[in-house]
Amino acid sequence: GMATVTRTGELELDVGDVRLRESASIRGHIRIPSSAAVGELTIHVQYSPEALDQRLCERVVVIERGSAGGDRELLIDGLVGGSIVLTVHAEGLASTRAGPFIAAEGLVTDIGEIICSKGVEVRGIVSGQDGAALEGAQIVFVKNDGVAAVLEGAESRAAARRTLEGADAVEIVVSGKDGWFSTTSLASGLYAVAARAAGYESELVRSVRVPSDNVLITLRRA
Repeated sequence: GMATVTRTGELELDVGDVRLRESASIRGHIRIPSSAAVGELTIHVQYSPEALDQRLCERVVVIERGSAGGDRELLIDGLVGGSIVLTVHAEGLASTRAGPFIAAEGLVTDIGEIICSKGVEVRGIVSGQDGAALEGAQIVFVKNDGVAAVLEGAESRAAARRTLEGADAVEIVVSGKDGWFSTTSLASGLYAVAARAAGYESELVRSVRVPSDNVLITLRRA
């Protein structure tokens, strides 16, 4: 394009071939079960890698507390145009992934409804081989029956670990002072679970049926 000259007092700036991109917006509704007492919602916005450079990878949007159950209005401005995926998180609500959607530059794209379900509880404890409770262990849940099946047939622990690390985490929780962990942000179903803590080897629980109140994980010293 042609060079543009901007005059600022006596100073002339040649800004060359600069193209300003318009931001994109999305709107929609988040449907929440009437039986779920949900407070604040957190929306993770993840851009597809090919949509823009690597300096922007995701964004977090918070929707303030509303009444229990019912729709929440969703409006997110200032997005980079391209393909995006949304994940809805809230205590008591199963984490819900939606998309990909195409957000068009300069337009407000209506993505319709994101329908969420009430979360179920899973509880468990992480300990060392000596039986001591481990505080601060990270427990990663992957909701994918295919991944769980692959883990069951993995030839080695290393192969299983690589498979799990390549999957999308649905929920990550941290064990408390007594080694116990819990979450109510999972949907019913089969999960592959990994646990890790500083100074210990990662441990894989290859298939956990949720809901559950008895997930026992033992970690070995590294």
